[in-house]
Amino acid sequence: MKKTQSLFSLALALALILSLAGCGGSASDSAAAEATRPEYAVSEEDTAGITSEEIAAVGVQAQQSEQDKIIYSAEARLETRDYPAALESVYALVDELGGYIESSSIGGTGYGSHGGRYAEFVIRVPGEKFSELTERLPDMGNLAYCRSYTENVTTQYIDVQARLESYRIQEERLLAMLEQAGTLEDMFTIEDHLADVRYNIDTYTSQLNYLDSQVDYSTVTLSVEEVVEYSPDSSINRSFFSRMGDALGGGMTALLEAVQSIVLLLLYFWYVAAAAVVIAVVLIRRRRRRKAKKTDETEK
Repeated sequence: MKKTQSLFSLALALALILSLAGCGGSASDSAAAEATRPEYAVSEEDTAGITSEEIAAVGVQAQQSEQDKIIYSAEARLETRDYPAALESVYALVDELGGYIESSSIGGTGYGSHGGRYAEFVIRVPGEKFSELTERLPDMGNLAYCRSYTENVTTQYIDVQARLESYRIQEERLLAMLEQAGTLEDMFTIEDHLADVRYNIDTYTSQLNYLDSQVDYSTVTLSVEEVVEYSPDSSINRSFFSRMGDALGGGMTALLEAVQSIVLLLLYFWYVAAAAVVIAVVLIRRRRRRKAKKTDETEK
């Protein structure tokens, strides 16, 4: 029994030494390995006990089984004259496309000269519905701004997937060694390595889940603003007379708003002036009464 335990301990020590030796090879060996290593391969220090052939096989298998991983996102600003209807349209469209609203913020208390109410949405829709969502935004009002972003994370995804698979292989081998451990010291050593491997498995699993979430559901950040007049179209294809008409219309709107503001200002000051006159009259009358009373007392 002791001889078996000693042989096992010796084998475990040799395995650990060989694993460390894989990290500290000669400069020429390292250069050769780097030259032949595929783009998605992981470093030797991350895969102690896993051969380069196994790592390459994992990466090739992942690359063959996975399509391109593309993350689509967009930012858009929508102007509307019918604020309640625009919000209803947003909710209905998201529901129709099988998406959901990740977060929202709604504010504003009234409808002023430049609008007042607004809403901010972070919308998640299936990746294949991303284009349909952005194309249908102009149906809800004036799409003043829209910018789309595309990020290809295929290489990153394959890299993380290969690392995860290599750690799972390590986990299986460590579990097999644990079953054959003959001493408590051997068990503790293996369990320490097993804990590190499982931590890395959890980390890379979380990264894959996050990438899958971003790829499967695109993100659109949409702001909806209530306005009186839509922002003018700055397209270079518009004619001079069209732009001149917008300028005249905008000038007339600005003039009317200025007149309204002046009238409101005068009304405000009229109330203030009226209140000041009333107070002044009351004070003058009181002063006269007091003066008349003092005069009467003097004459008596």
